[in-house]
Amino acid sequence: MRKAGIRPLWILFCSAACSDMAIEPSQSLVGAKTLPSANALLQETLYIARWRSMDGGDSLTYELLPSDLLTITHKFSDLKSAKVVIKGRETFRVPPKDAAHIKKLLWRLRPEKLEGLDQEQRPIGCARLDVHDWGEARITFSANGIAPGGKHKTIGNVILPTVGSCNTPAAFKARQVMSLALSLLPASNVASSYERTN
Repeated sequence: MRKAGIRPLWILFCSAACSDMAIEPSQSLVGAKTLPSANALLQETLYIARWRSMDGGDSLTYELLPSDLLTITHKFSDLKSAKVVIKGRETFRVPPKDAAHIKKLLWRLRPEKLEGLDQEQRPIGCARLDVHDWGEARITFSANGIAPGGKHKTIGNVILPTVGSCNTPAAFKARQVMSLALSLLPASNVASSYERTN
């Protein structure tokens, strides 16, 4: 007979372990069954890249560090001359509560394993249609803070497909999650400038 006030061991274990769970597996939009702990994921750097064309032109990138420092950069790439022009850059300190909310939203898009920059995880039920199906955005998760460009296995990508490419329930929700995460970021003149050019 269990004494009153004595909690079963499995409850005590879950109180310690489950409280640090990043998200429930059912919340993953990319089919991740397990993720590192929330504490581990909070040490990752998140990158979001948006574009209208992979053939050059304007692009917008967001870099959110574990310290909640956010850098937004508007670039113009000329593929013919291989030149990249920085059209604008801003840095913000995101309030901790907002940063935590943004990160938890984007964890729903984090792959179970980070397999390097060649990784192209997509929402459940989505697949790349052809070589030109680059999607509308890329979310990069970096476990060691190294910016995209290396071949480290501690970096992984998720591609957010266009509606025309894939509109499964998971893809639809993934676009909503991305939109909500971006809406929680500080107002940015650089982001506004990018929107006006497209």
